[in-house]
Amino acid sequence: MALTYIKLYHDFLDEAQPLTDAEVGRLVRAMLSHARGDVLPEAYLTGNERFLFPRWRIQIDRDADAYGRIYEANRRNGALGGPSPQGRPVARAARAEARGNARAPDAGGRARLLRPKPPLPRPGPILSLLPVHRLEGRR
Repeated sequence: MALTYIKLYHDFLDEAQPLTDAEVGRLVRAMLSHARGDVLPEAYLTGNERFLFPRWRIQIDRDADAYGRIYEANRRNGALGGPSPQGRPVARAARAEARGNARAPDAGGRARLLRPKPPLPRPGPILSLLPVHRLEGRR
């Protein structure tokens, strides 16, 4: 799987400081073209950006190789099977419900005790002056 983006590190701002806007634009276009796999003609980079392009070409290749290793490891692990990390809280909640437990996982996957909500206060002389929608929001 090829990367569909390039990483522009904060160092890029420091290195591109002496370049004009046109040179930075040509450099970024050259970087995007290289990441996509296009072959650039040597005459495309005509200004000072030609001195920075080899350094960023190497960085783009390093980033793509690192992503390729992560992608392959994830592909191999996915082929082994098992639940995905995103499905765990939902599966735990379903198991807890099936067992009839009084505990269910929260957003972090930890079990928390389910407590009933406290009843609404009885309308007294002061609360009866408030609109009903105000009382409903107190839950």
